[in-house]
Amino acid sequence: MKGLLLKDWYVLRRQWRVMFVFHVIYAGLAAFSKMAFLFAAMNVFVGMLTVQTVMALDERSKWESVAVTLPVTRRQFVLERYAVGLLSGGFIALLTEAVMAAANLLSPGKARFFGVSGMLTVFACGCLCMALELPVLFKFGTAKGRIWMIAVMAIIGGLTGGAAALTDGANLNSETAGQLLAGFSLLSAAGILAAALAVVAVSFVISLKAYEKREF
Repeated sequence: MKGLLLKDWYVLRRQWRVMFVFHVIYAGLAAFSKMAFLFAAMNVFVGMLTVQTVMALDERSKWESVAVTLPVTRRQFVLERYAVGLLSGGFIALLTEAVMAAANLLSPGKARFFGVSGMLTVFACGCLCMALELPVLFKFGTAKGRIWMIAVMAIIGGLTGGAAALTDGANLNSETAGQLLAGFSLLSAAGILAAALAVVAVSFVISLKAYEKREF
């Protein structure tokens, strides 16, 4: 699996230079926006979309037709994709946390900062989004997977907007949601992340079964 990870890194390293700048800017927006939680969660989720980029490039180059002839099982192949998503999301979560912390130091009282527990919760949200997306990518490929991603994003956006509208009268918005996240205990955040990773594990099993049935 190490070889697969290295292959994906060589494929993505040029794109990551541009994406790194994008993620830093987005993290800065999270630090100074009233919708800090939404910006931070979207930043982590977009980081996890690295998996979709890799899979799209592999499909375009017919890499999977070659990969099935290598001494790598389909289980290892699927596991590597999930590892790429988790590593990318984890890195972006740490980057977002670092940028927000730096902004808070430079502009105390103006910039928002979740803390470790809040960022663990944000990372958990990214894990749940990835868990929804990857089984479809492994089952149908990236073309239909993009359609699914748009549908998921639309649903998440609708739920977020609906929740914001319903809670507006109670003065519970994205800003106060971020404050609640910052106030989470580390144990609570770890519990949320553990639950999210359990969902990812179920997603992995579904993806593996779907991928084992595909023919190349």
